[in-house]
Amino acid sequence: NITCSIIHKVHNDNILACESPLNSTSGELIRLSCMYSILSEEYSLCSRFAELNTQSNDYEDYIQKAITFMEANCTHKIKISDVAKHVGLNRSYLFTLFKEHLTESPQEFLTRLRIKKACEMFRDAGATVSSVAYSLGYEPRALTRLFKQITGYTPTEYRKNLHNDR
Repeated sequence: NITCSIIHKVHNDNILACESPLNSTSGELIRLSCMYSILSEEYSLCSRFAELNTQSNDYEDYIQKAITFMEANCTHKIKISDVAKHVGLNRSYLFTLFKEHLTESPQEFLTRLRIKKACEMFRDAGATVSSVAYSLGYEPRALTRLFKQITGYTPTEYRKNLHNDR
């Protein structure tokens, strides 16, 4: 474990620095004082490493909270800044977390989520491109372009294929 190695090295280096050539009581006090200082430093290091480990797990909570918010609100006209505000992060840090851990931006994730929702909505034979687009916060042209980009079909082609398969 790298954390233990670092603390062990600091500990050993500091013990060597604490060796006192004095055999008197004052030498012993110096050694004790030095050892107290080492223990204090080690405690501080351990606390910082524990804090870093806790923070590294927080990203999962932030991402999950963002995803849950997007899933619950993908039919509203939400922006990534709304998601970031809900999660309690700034927009650029949320972007970094998504890119590092999900390999896509929050906007790409939200778009994919909305297209998935559009696919579900198109199962209803009465759903029009316009009604689906507006319910997802898009203009019909924008939905058509994104839908084709992601699925390879226009919404009309998708619906036709979906209803022909029944």
